Parts: sequence; structure tokens; C-alpha cells
Amino acid sequence: CVKLSEFITEDFFTPIAREARTAGISVISHSLNAFESARWGINGMEHMTGIALSTIRSPEGLNAVEGMNIEAGHKNSFLYQWMEPTVFDELVQYLIERNVFINPTLHFEWKALTEHAHEHELEDTRLLNRPDLQYVPLSERLVFLGQYHWADSQTAADRDKFLNGYRKVQEFLKRFVQAGGKIYSGTDTAAALTPGLSLHHEMELLVDAGLTP
Repeated sequence: CVKLSEFITEDFFTPIAREARTAGISVISHSLNAFESARWGINGMEHMTGIALSTIRSPEGLNAVEGMNIEAGHKNSFLYQWMEPTVFDELVQYLIERNVFINPTLHFEWKALTEHAHEHELEDTRLLNRPDLQYVPLSERLVFLGQYHWADSQTAADRDKFLNGYRKVQEFLKRFVQAGGKIYSGTDTAAALTPGLSLHHEMELLVDAGLTP
């Protein structure tokens, strides 16, 4: 595949997508606008950022987003609370009609807050303490495990906002899949997730969102 970023503009993105299709290569990309990315010829959308931004229409939500430093591939945990379910079906159909797949990376964004967080942290800890894996630098192992605690310093109110956004993301994915949309599973491992095991955790979260096992 060809991987692009959310900062590639239409005049550059569209011809790349056209040439990739001619060569039989898929185009995946970060996105800040799912409708635009789908129109430009994307095959796979990385993360839920562009989807969230495309389902926010209220003045209050748009004003809140303006005050955020949004970048796909980084935690945007305050963003998702503003998603509007009344817009979900419109975007679901738009993506399905254009055969756009989604890689939600739920574990990347919410690993510290899901109902599986404690269980997943124990699984990571057991794996990373294996004698045959001690070549993994301690600093990396601490980062992998530390991501389970990034929200510990947040207020209860903010954690509720993060979880409200997570529930909306789950609802979008459930509708997307039930309507025939396709998911592919990844974890953005370079962003402080345990390689390999994090993919199994991601698939658990996808089932929680409404995919079948």
C-alpha cells in the first residue's frame, strides 16, 4: 500500500490514489475529514480522527474543536465526545459506497480506560517480564505499560468525557459494520503499544464495539 498523511492536499492526494489504483496498490491515510478523504480515493482510513471530525455539526462542538490541537495518530481524547450520532448513518453510507475500510486503533486511544484495562495491563506485564524478552529496552517496556496510566491524573469529569467519546466511537463502528462496512485491525504499535499482543487486545475491543468474534 501507499501511506499518506492527513496533511496531504487534494491536488496531490487524488493523482497518487489514481496511480496507485492503476498499479493495484491500496492507499491508506490519516484523515481530518472522512468525506473528503473518501472522495479523493482513500482505501483505508487510519484512526477515528477524520470520522469524528466529520460527524460534528453543532456550533458548540465546532467551537470546542477549534480550540484543540488535532493531529491524527495522536491522542485526541477530548474530540470524540462531540460526535453526533444523527450524522453517523450519512457517513457510514458514504464510506461504504466508496469501499473505504477503517482501522479504528481503539487500543491506541483508549487502552487506559476500557473495561479490559487491568486485564490487558497484566497480560502485557507477564509478556514483557519473560526472560527471553529482556533485550527489549527497559525504557520501552515502561512506556508500553505507562500508557495504561496516562489518564490517572485526569479529573473524574474529564475521564467521563473520554468514555462518552469512546461509547460514540463504538456506536459508529457498530452501525458501520452492520451496514456492510469493513474493518481492518491495527494498533499503531510505534505509539507505545506492546507489539503483537496489542493486536489481540484491539480485536477484543472491536468485538466490544459490535463486531462478531
